Parts: sequence; C-alpha cells; structure tokens
Amino acid sequence: MAFARTLYLTQTKNTVFRRDRVEILRVLQGARDLEDILSNLDEEI
Repeated sequence: MAFARTLYLTQTKNTVFRRDRVEILRVLQGARDLEDILSNLDEEI
C-alpha cells in the first residue's frame, strides 16, 4: 500500500513538474518576444 502511494506521489510530482517546465518555457518565450518588441521600439524612436 505504501509503495502504491509513493508511486502515485511520484507520478503526480512528475506531472506537476512537467507542467511547471512548460509554463516556464512559455514565460521565457514571452520574455524573449518582449525583448524583441522593446528593441524594435528603441530602433524606431
């Protein structure tokens, strides 16, 4: 029973971790896009 619980917790943790990593990548991509936009604005001004 304890083994099953450990397995379940491990699975859940992995899923959460994977989702967090996707979120982080999305945020990083957004930040990169923002940098591009800002540098473009600097060039236009």
